[in-house]
Amino acid sequence: MSYRQRKRRKLKKGPKIIAVILAILLILMSGLFLFAGSILNRMEKTDTMSRTEADIAEEVMEQVSNYQVFNFLLFGADSNDFEDEKVAMERADATKIISLDMNRKTISIASLQRDTMVWIPEPVNDWSKLNHAYWWGGADLAIRTINMNFDMNITKYVTFSMTGVEKVVDAVGGVDIYLDEAESEYFNNGFIKETGCVPGVYHLNGREAMNYARLREIDNDYNRMNRQNIVIKAIISKMADCTLTQMLSVVTSVMPYIETNFTNLEIETWLARIISYDLGNIRTQDVPKGDGEELWAAIEYNGYTPCYILKDYQKVIVDLYGFLYPGLYNYRISMQALEIQSELYRKFADELQ
Repeated sequence: MSYRQRKRRKLKKGPKIIAVILAILLILMSGLFLFAGSILNRMEKTDTMSRTEADIAEEVMEQVSNYQVFNFLLFGADSNDFEDEKVAMERADATKIISLDMNRKTISIASLQRDTMVWIPEPVNDWSKLNHAYWWGGADLAIRTINMNFDMNITKYVTFSMTGVEKVVDAVGGVDIYLDEAESEYFNNGFIKETGCVPGVYHLNGREAMNYARLREIDNDYNRMNRQNIVIKAIISKMADCTLTQMLSVVTSVMPYIETNFTNLEIETWLARIISYDLGNIRTQDVPKGDGEELWAAIEYNGYTPCYILKDYQKVIVDLYGFLYPGLYNYRISMQALEIQSELYRKFADELQ
């Protein structure tokens, strides 16, 4: 299977958020349909992927065919400077499956742990951290990696730049975030304008909100994924109170910092559907779950650490399907995913003793 090489414009510094999608939605809800096309054209567009190109197993499509659920990937990526234009310029610092349930009118967010050990297909053909797939091959390789390792059925994505997220937060006048004892002590080191921080609610600007969303030094990546979701919800809450002028300013300013393979028509169609969704009750889940019970070992591989090997990849997949497809708790793992998992445990048997 050949890897589709394509030149990608370098995004302006890395990200984490779903806010842009909901920002455009608010514009449509406000009746600004006439402006939607010209605004959406400001995004960086890439080629669509077929199911074959995305390495979606046939067993997956057979089991979800009766469900009215649409999944796509949201990437947030840290930029790095490289000379080779064929190498993706960003690490996927945040990878989230955004799931739209058309029957229940709900949105669910599954946050994938970036340090999870996975098989990255060609042109890499090796094991590594999940976030390296985007770093080494852009969204296409990351999509294929997630489909193969987690048995997903995804062909669409949106990538956010941190600069764009900062602009969203600043455009809505900042967001209110509660800092607990450990967070407030950490932020006394100059990460926000406040001094003498104690636990409480603080009004953060764009840069400060991103410092908060990136924070994991005081605990771990699971808590950081939760902080990302807190920022997402805070942005959504603020945008609900924005004026039409503010909403238009947010969306037009953030567009250049987004890359996607959705067409304008697909975006407009989905946004028209989402108008009736429950935006105040977004479900979230960590993959694997954030209590650490699903982690078997943290190892070093090819100089990278920690690489997390899970106790039971099959259980993680079944739980993921139970979350994204309510009622589908008897999901049958595809042969593609089973073979990957079997080879992983064989490959790292010594480290798992």
